[in-house]
Amino acid sequence: MKTKSGHKFGPLRKVYLFIILAAGILLFTGCKDNVSNPDPQGSDVVRVEILTGKTELWIEDTLQVRARLYTESGDSVTGRTIGWYTDKPEILEVTSQGILRALNSGEAKVTATYQNLSSSITIEVYRYDLLFESVSGESNQPSIYRLALNDESAVPVQLLGLEPFSYEPAMSSDGTRMVYSVFDSETYNVDLYLYNFQEETGTRLTFSPEIDDMASWSPDHTQLVFRRELSRGGDIMIYRFEDQSVTNLTDFPDVYIEDRQPAWSPDGSQIVYSSNESGRMNIYLIKPDGSDKRQLRFTEMYDTEAAWSPDGKIIIYRTNYAGGFDFTLYHTETEVFERLEIQGYEFMPVWSPDGRWIAFVWRAELQDRPEIYLMRPDGTEMRRITKEGWNGGQNPAFLRVK
Repeated sequence: MKTKSGHKFGPLRKVYLFIILAAGILLFTGCKDNVSNPDPQGSDVVRVEILTGKTELWIEDTLQVRARLYTESGDSVTGRTIGWYTDKPEILEVTSQGILRALNSGEAKVTATYQNLSSSITIEVYRYDLLFESVSGESNQPSIYRLALNDESAVPVQLLGLEPFSYEPAMSSDGTRMVYSVFDSETYNVDLYLYNFQEETGTRLTFSPEIDDMASWSPDHTQLVFRRELSRGGDIMIYRFEDQSVTNLTDFPDVYIEDRQPAWSPDGSQIVYSSNESGRMNIYLIKPDGSDKRQLRFTEMYDTEAAWSPDGKIIIYRTNYAGGFDFTLYHTETEVFERLEIQGYEFMPVWSPDGRWIAFVWRAELQDRPEIYLMRPDGTEMRRITKEGWNGGQNPAFLRVK
């Protein structure tokens, strides 16, 4: 036999061609069991399996859920119509294409069906309430209140079992524990306490003759970072639950430096805080072991009260711009700074756990009573949360609720 170029295939080349062809057939046969079969002849579907790694949603979340059909031999089957339903449509809506939409908090079962086969998973839908600091009309002492955000008629309810002069709530990301500060009117000290929501009791964590406040949780809930105010300024401290130890993260023993308002990043790799180390209060980043400290931006403006978005992509903080206070957004991936211009004076921003809202304190004028507002991260849909007739509020925090 001749090729188009006129060359002949000798006997040896024919053997090579035969070997190559045989190897290709064997390779195809060996891979056959691992490929998806659109509609295998003579084989029945025996199993339905829902494919998803996510079983927790927030209200307003959507999720595409998929299911796969399998034959007795383990082949996956495509091209068949799978049915979807949920046992609690008031909590979770599901379309015929398996798209979930979370409507209300609670627990719902999602089921995929094919003929007489089915597979189910349980989806937990969470909402969040708001915790904040306010004063009692009778004692005029600060305490911590809880407000249901999903109920327009709800009123703030004071947490039970708190010590007098409790303030600055900070929630763990799993919604189970709250750390807060307590002022002792006899010693004038401030210490950190841990609140148990089930038992409605607080447990003292720090025993210092100084002022311990402004606490923030580590993402794994094993540590706290907080400010300890000393006569020579403020240091950032680390509290470890395992052995109740307290160690310095920042320390300036020979000079007055005020480090304050630390916040742990969602991935645990960094801590953001405010410091006047440069001569003005600016934002700094530091690793939890005290290394790689850096100033976020070199500016003559006053920057403070930083908070991380849940995905760690944005840090929001308060800046004293010419003409008033506004929030600044620092985008960690692009290193871009963005100003949110809002009429009035804004303080104490905190992100909702799903990243959809920012709670903050707002005053029309500096001397006005502080009120709590919500807004979208781009500054839109701003609305007041603390109503007329209440006693205002500050230091907001979000509480995860199912």
